[in-house]
Amino acid sequence: MSITAEDMVMVSAFVATALNPGRLLAITKPYRLILVALTLSLVGALIAGLFRFDTGMVMNDFRAFLFPIGFTAWALNQDWMTDAGQRAFKQWITITGATLTAVAAIHIAIYGVGQPDTFVVSVLSGVSNTGRPLASDQAMLLGLIGLLMFRAWGSSRPGRDRWVGILFLAMSIACQHRSVWVAVFLGIALTSFRLRGVARARALAGAFCALLLGAIAILSGALNGVVSSLFASVENTGTLDGRLSSWTQLVESSFARGIWTILLGEPFGFGYDRIEAGQIISYAPHNWYVTVYLRLGLVGLGIFIIVMTSTFARLARGAEAVAVTAAFLAIATYISAYSLSWTVAALLAWCIAASTNESSGREPQIPMPPKRQLAGNTRSSRAF
Repeated sequence: MSITAEDMVMVSAFVATALNPGRLLAITKPYRLILVALTLSLVGALIAGLFRFDTGMVMNDFRAFLFPIGFTAWALNQDWMTDAGQRAFKQWITITGATLTAVAAIHIAIYGVGQPDTFVVSVLSGVSNTGRPLASDQAMLLGLIGLLMFRAWGSSRPGRDRWVGILFLAMSIACQHRSVWVAVFLGIALTSFRLRGVARARALAGAFCALLLGAIAILSGALNGVVSSLFASVENTGTLDGRLSSWTQLVESSFARGIWTILLGEPFGFGYDRIEAGQIISYAPHNWYVTVYLRLGLVGLGIFIIVMTSTFARLARGAEAVAVTAAFLAIATYISAYSLSWTVAALLAWCIAASTNESSGREPQIPMPPKRQLAGNTRSSRAF
């Protein structure tokens, strides 16, 4: 067990939240009982693991849950609903999206674009590296930012945001993570389905222009390498077959250990051993729903699904949160093939906060410090 920069980020998030948790308590009030049950499940699994297994193994396993939960709590505790919060959030995702796009572009320039299960060699240094320009959670974060760039930010140049969003989405697709493809596609499909009137016409016009530019680039031969790699990624099912086998083995072995394992899961540190391609592997399964079930059982999985479905239902009833609903659907889809990283958890928290606003049709009654009220920090009636 080692201390990393991520640990420092999480410690900062927990301390900041603990010092002034009023907004978090207000937003999570409807979930109070099930959150208490979730906390008891996590603490029970942690204590049981510490008594049975090596401390380092237990804490490493526990951090996979602690990080996304902690960062979600921190993000929910922020005052996103003011105009200043809206501007700050947009600035953060724009800078993050531009940085990830630049990193991916540099990787492609040095290594080119390979296939998802192969390594490519740099034409400059001869060093071998993965063919994917970004890691999966980075590519998913970039795709989510692309979806959120389509919401009405109150900008004087909303068209620019849409084109930036298209650029981010295109780069996230070029990273060749097929789970990201599916998640982003569902998000785009939902956005297209829910838009009406002028908004739909603009979206269709933008999509047509983007497809036209893509067709021109493909026909010119400039993207032959990228296109061939993407088609190879579609045809390669080895990764999917391996994951399905892992999920099946892990779930079936939990069933064999009895009713208490099914209901409450195994403690942290128990491990995820299974056989793939004739070898024993032990890393966590690439499925957050399966991971939650294995550690917290049907009780913990049921709590998580209740939170997710109720959030989506409130977002779906809202008239304005089109892009946010699409981002939430994309997150819910993506974590069925990967774990929930703390970076993606920040946008999950944004969606949950947005759902509280949409469900009531007005601003939720979240307390504000007196100094900020005196400063005239007004709330936006169209927040999120």
